[in-house]
Amino acid sequence: LTGITFGGDAATRPTVGLGVTFAGRALGLEVEASRTADILGATTPSANVTLLTLGVVGDVDLPGPGVKPFVVAGVGLLRSGLRPASINKDAESNLALLVGVGLNALISDNVGVGADLRYFRRIERAGGVLPLTSNLDFFRATLGLLVRF
Repeated sequence: LTGITFGGDAATRPTVGLGVTFAGRALGLEVEASRTADILGATTPSANVTLLTLGVVGDVDLPGPGVKPFVVAGVGLLRSGLRPASINKDAESNLALLVGVGLNALISDNVGVGADLRYFRRIERAGGVLPLTSNLDFFRATLGLLVRF
């Protein structure tokens, strides 16, 4: 998948990744990995974000070609860090929440194009105890090749 991040705390930046969905008739399970470089733009150059997420997908699995809408919600690991290492030697990993909507347009029974819009929010513990806080959130729009087996 390829796309862009925007809104919230993010500057408009390209994103690349790969997603795999195991889908049934109405529900599925999705695993996705993506990376966005310089997500904060000129304010913090070289701030990279890597996401590894697990989501539940609710879709309309109609037989044959056509447009099939879906929704997704999940959790994952959001790893952020600054480069060069002299600025911040350790990357920071936190929990991330996501929600999104999308469309899969199948040209044939097995090949098509998928597009979605997702909202991500990094969650971290405040002072080592609850409640949870967040200081990074953003949207991501993606477009990708869809292959069904």
